[in-house]
Amino acid sequence: MPLRIIGEPMELRQIHYFIAIAEKGAISAASAYIHIAQPALSAQLASLEGELGVALCTRHRRGVTLTEAGEIFLEHAYKVTEALAAARSAVQSVASQPRGEVTFGLPVTTSTLMTVPIVELVRARYPDIKLNIVDGMSGDVFGWLVDGRLDVAILYGADRPPQIKAKPIVSDALYLMGHENELTRGRETIAFCELAGFHLLHNSPSRSRLRQLMDETARKLGCPLQYAGEIDSVPQLKLLVYRGRGFTVLPKISLGDDPPVAKLRLLRIVEPDLRLTSYLALSPKRDPSRAALCVFELVDELAQSLLRRRKWAGGRRAPEVEAVPSSVRETRATTSAGGARASGTAKRASHPPGSRR
Repeated sequence: MPLRIIGEPMELRQIHYFIAIAEKGAISAASAYIHIAQPALSAQLASLEGELGVALCTRHRRGVTLTEAGEIFLEHAYKVTEALAAARSAVQSVASQPRGEVTFGLPVTTSTLMTVPIVELVRARYPDIKLNIVDGMSGDVFGWLVDGRLDVAILYGADRPPQIKAKPIVSDALYLMGHENELTRGRETIAFCELAGFHLLHNSPSRSRLRQLMDETARKLGCPLQYAGEIDSVPQLKLLVYRGRGFTVLPKISLGDDPPVAKLRLLRIVEPDLRLTSYLALSPKRDPSRAALCVFELVDELAQSLLRRRKWAGGRRAPEVEAVPSSVRETRATTSAGGARASGTAKRASHPPGSRR
């Protein structure tokens, strides 16, 4: 049944079409993405604008730009689709609720953004899942997943981790961070090879996928980097930078809720456009449980929601160079959004996860 807005019919598919156009920034790109002919998609957009009585997009040669009305409608469109997903999951959960224990690991830099909302989301959707959270250095998280001590994890890297089923979810720009000086004053970007002129503080390469990416890029470009010290603690590394004791390279989300530092400068690294990809992965040690697949889906959903709401600073959606793991696709019909009841249990771990059978 079509929705009714100001006495005029509005179909749910028009809302989905509009979201696709807004996210892709062009009718042609949205047409290819949702497999709808471009003239038909244009007609649906025009029909929607006619029903609302306002222009939602400004057309130009490069695509479309949302009007102020379009920005407002987009926010409400997301709420409508999210409410429908919750309603669908509530009905599906009546028949069966996934249950069991799931251990989810993620890097410290991502943990500041995702830990609280993912715990709340799992509690609301899957009250019978006991969620354990552990964060750590990105290299450690990778090792824990490979060893089978994690069920689901976010991994860092420029390329898909070998021999692991992983889905790219977010691509983060990387920034040189430090107190302003004569080399950074008045600038917004910095070429990668210019980093060779800074005495950097960073993590040790064995425990940091980001450090490995930096060193590999430096070797390829022939401009070795200088490290004044290795600090295998992201909070302490940031504290040293905030106090003006050196420079480091991190994604913007690593700043989390830290209070602003007056002298801190962030320069985006270019030439090349250095980016760090977050991959969502399942343990290669065993077949994932239904509960683990549900958590996998929710982490992906949360990441994309944070990107849409511009809460993931410096990030953008990563290109899907590899399909979603088949085990996730096969169970999506029954686990896509999960249950809608609240409560449940979750545990925050501050140390490496223990051995799992």
